[in-house]
Amino acid sequence: MSTRTAVVLPGQGSYHPGVLAALTEDPRLSAVLADIDAVGAARGHGRISDLLRDPSAPTWEELARTRPVTLDLALFAGGVLAWHGLIARGIRSDVLIGHSLGELTALALAGSVSVTDMAGLVCLRAETLQRQSTGLGGMTALGIGAVRANHLVGLLNLPDLTMAVDNGPRQSVVSGPHEALLELERIAQAAGIRATRVSAAYPYHNRILRDSADVVAGAVEGMSVAAPAITVYSPILAREVSSAADARTVIGRHLVRPVHFYDGILAVFRSGIDSFAEASGKPVLASLIAGCLPAGVQVATPLHAVSQAASNTTLPQPIPTPDPIATQPVSPPAVTLAPVAAVSHVAPAAPVAPAAPVAAAPVPAVAPAAAVSNAPVTATAPSQGAIHDRAQVLASLREMYAEALEYPIEVLEEDALLEADLGVDSIRQTDLMGRARMLFGLPEPDSSIRTVDFDTLGKIADYVLAAAGSRDLAQAV
Repeated sequence: MSTRTAVVLPGQGSYHPGVLAALTEDPRLSAVLADIDAVGAARGHGRISDLLRDPSAPTWEELARTRPVTLDLALFAGGVLAWHGLIARGIRSDVLIGHSLGELTALALAGSVSVTDMAGLVCLRAETLQRQSTGLGGMTALGIGAVRANHLVGLLNLPDLTMAVDNGPRQSVVSGPHEALLELERIAQAAGIRATRVSAAYPYHNRILRDSADVVAGAVEGMSVAAPAITVYSPILAREVSSAADARTVIGRHLVRPVHFYDGILAVFRSGIDSFAEASGKPVLASLIAGCLPAGVQVATPLHAVSQAASNTTLPQPIPTPDPIATQPVSPPAVTLAPVAAVSHVAPAAPVAPAAPVAAAPVPAVAPAAAVSNAPVTATAPSQGAIHDRAQVLASLREMYAEALEYPIEVLEEDALLEADLGVDSIRQTDLMGRARMLFGLPEPDSSIRTVDFDTLGKIADYVLAAAGSRDLAQAV
């Protein structure tokens, strides 16, 4: 019996400058980008393809701060391009499931709305948010499941504070006004619950955004919308999209309805899906998905190449397929994904590495996604003397980062770039640097110390050694 595969379309966090550069060289795929470029240019947002092609393009943080509309269009374009890249490798989309903005991408790929019309809606959505919703609030990720998070939100009983995203047993996201989020974070910290403010400019999936949602809903009413030609499971609806009316609801109300991603992954799995492929150049949701599923389910990011991968994770040679553009939205024949690894419930993380090179068909094999390890790694506090031994400091840091990211410790090399190679964004890195200071008993740094300057474990080890030396000198005098 052949493997049935769900392709997962990520939303926020899936953009990385130049990560899909190799895909843009395929003339069939660049034609798709050209259409999206035309939409962006017509609305004054420039060429989106340049962001996906150029490694020196603005980062996610820069775009979120200065060009939020361009960022959302780049997220959409990246998902479309990555899906076509999977199809070119013979990976079938038996089911599409999107996460937040990824739901709009899924509907476009399934033929409910044309790619160009959806690109226009993505722009309208972001333009309307920028005009109507700036400053209304944000989002905070909690290191607990949705049931506990709902209890916490109910206990606080603050206006417009709501459960926005259920990502799995170990992560949920709450959205609301900034003041309410500060109170939530204070209470969570007192209760020993990890709370991390998300780099979101708006309180997504919250009724606060109803005015912006109404604008998008009004626009889609006047557009041509069809039932999906590929099965689409919607975490917004908490069921499959079965009609054009369903598709209109997802597009028009996704800004204000919660995302039941955990339930969605389980429902898709129970329907007979035994393989999940993330349509992204770097893993965003793979660990979240792994944490939602029983051990042994196949989870991969096939467009992600890693230098160190287990020998049993090799993907099969891709089979020749029809032109993915000409046949869209119909998928080519199924191909089995080899298992990434037996996976267990793990904390969400986004380990990454440079994208694999892509050529026109026939396409060469791509390297597999990183295996999600079953073996727990426990970071232990080093002895006082070991804090002055660089090798011991580095070993303790590797253990701590491996435990926090649920990533094989072998991949955490001294010179691996935390963001570019391992997918540790600035917010996550700030949290991990705080853990490192606690592990080594170091004081809070002064304002001249910038987390972004410590972009490898080697640099963090050097920082720990220097900070420990300064601490000991201060204590001696």
